[in-house]
Amino acid sequence: PVPCERGMYQNITGSSVCKACPAGEVCEGLGTSMPELCPRGYYCPQSTSIPTSHPCPNGTFSNMTKLRSISECGACLAGMYCEVTGLTSPSGACQAGHYCGGGSITATPDEEYVSYTGDTCVDRSNSTTNGVCPQGHYCPIGSAAPQECPSRTFSNGTGLENVTQCHPCPAGMYCPKTATIEPSRLCTA
Repeated sequence: PVPCERGMYQNITGSSVCKACPAGEVCEGLGTSMPELCPRGYYCPQSTSIPTSHPCPNGTFSNMTKLRSISECGACLAGMYCEVTGLTSPSGACQAGHYCGGGSITATPDEEYVSYTGDTCVDRSNSTTNGVCPQGHYCPIGSAAPQECPSRTFSNGTGLENVTQCHPCPAGMYCPKTATIEPSRLCTA
């Protein structure tokens, strides 16, 4: 008898051909008679012979076995980051002063969004936005989205880590809205 090659198997005696290892499974050795499940953190297309040959990429993870394609690897969770390939859980929480809306590959994403003005803000539904906490906002550890500085405060700096870094509106001015970048309203006489 000729053993089935790696990536192939045969579970029926008396056969003259081998079968391709099914997607989601691994046929690692020569002469495999029964495929094994693709391990967590990896996906296995048809005819996979090495269990760790297709890791879920940076920014994704999977704690499930038997993934068949890269599309089954899940995006890193909001507020978390996935730094390396083949993860079964996120690497950790997004660092304070930054926000990780989903799929982040680092704890300190450095994209700066200059389009932030006044009251605008990334919301939790924008699951692929990651970056430095913008002006008028603060981002505690594990932030999925920037938090607006409250009314009566302002911030023209980026990377704020907590609400206490939002400055009180200066004397003679008032800041009625959240996420104020520069106080511009003078108190009335």
